[in-house]
Amino acid sequence: MTTTRPNTLLALALAAALLPLTARAAEPGAARREAGWSLDWRLAALAGGFSGHGVWKDSGGLAVVEGALTPTLHSGAFKLELPVRFGAQQTLGASLSEYSGSAGVAPEWKVRHGLRLGVEAGLTGAFRPDWPDLYQRDVSGHFTPTDRYSYLAWRAGATLWAQPVARQHLKIRYHYVSYDFRRDPSFDPSVDAEHLTPRDNGQHHLDVSYRFLREGGAVGLRVEGMHRQDSVYLARHALTGSTSFGTTPTQRLDQVEPSVEAEWKDLGGAVDLSLRYGWQVQRDPFEGYYSYTGHHPRAAIDWRATGALSVRLEGEAWLRTYGPNSKANTEDGKRLEYQKVGAAASLRYALGGGLSLEAEGSVLRETTNYPNLFHDLVTGPNQFGQYTVIDFDYTNWKALAGVEWRG
Repeated sequence: MTTTRPNTLLALALAAALLPLTARAAEPGAARREAGWSLDWRLAALAGGFSGHGVWKDSGGLAVVEGALTPTLHSGAFKLELPVRFGAQQTLGASLSEYSGSAGVAPEWKVRHGLRLGVEAGLTGAFRPDWPDLYQRDVSGHFTPTDRYSYLAWRAGATLWAQPVARQHLKIRYHYVSYDFRRDPSFDPSVDAEHLTPRDNGQHHLDVSYRFLREGGAVGLRVEGMHRQDSVYLARHALTGSTSFGTTPTQRLDQVEPSVEAEWKDLGGAVDLSLRYGWQVQRDPFEGYYSYTGHHPRAAIDWRATGALSVRLEGEAWLRTYGPNSKANTEDGKRLEYQKVGAAASLRYALGGGLSLEAEGSVLRETTNYPNLFHDLVTGPNQFGQYTVIDFDYTNWKALAGVEWRG
């Protein structure tokens, strides 16, 4: 089923185009300051194509409008930011459109030399209308459209920046995020404890990093932790993944990822290189069904090819091995494994006056060693005997080109 909303996209694009004008931005490419205020904004419009979105096999055209506006108040040791973000992603030939936005407030104080404290609060959300539900079909055999992937979230937190000694920086950030997803009209917790269950959850995040600046770059150590508590989705029994409605608790997950990173600036006078390696650990405290460990390498290269042309290349991989209490059997008789590898490239050519041409592309490949029975998940026949097969091995790609305007 294909759903397009050209009028909605046109309205969003028009509003985005007017936003910088109503903000009375000054010279493009520079922040505007009046009576302690500055203003940064960004607007981008791109178009192209895509193939696949996660386990969805759809492909087609893609139009994207993105914008950001950040007014900032400066007053002595105090700074206040009011960031606003929005985006509209319209798919053509597929029903995977998305409209997203966020708004926040982030005051910050310079307590003394080498010590800053900031707090944050905000709202974010995404509306994903009429996405095909791979777990439901209508009487004609088509996937039932659903809005259950849409969500609203609020967040709050605090950050401490410190410089214990020269050229060394400590950052400690805590924030809490609460997600609330739309309910599908067909969801009944007493009947379906998995497929249509909303993923409402609260997440506690704590990130600590320590960076050593050096001539031409930096090295750093980082630890990221997260505790997630679902309010509807149930925990799963070891090996089988089954649930017991009324007796199984809701899902809890604990994650920690220590990592090391290194950066090199101005290599050859034109290249920045960043490398990072993390070791991911997830603990499912109920019976270990979702527990895993895994490698998480990342790399990025920024090349200033000319005064106007810049290129960025990125790569990232998630290589996880699940614990002994996960799925009972696999295709190769080994422990359950999951690999996801992604790469992206972007080019920007500055035209002047804050305007740039942009092109970007990305590819993402996910594979597992699930056995056929679970890997190709049969969700049940409709009245015509048709079955839905969800293949968790997939390759997604997209390519876009357009313009960006900054001020």
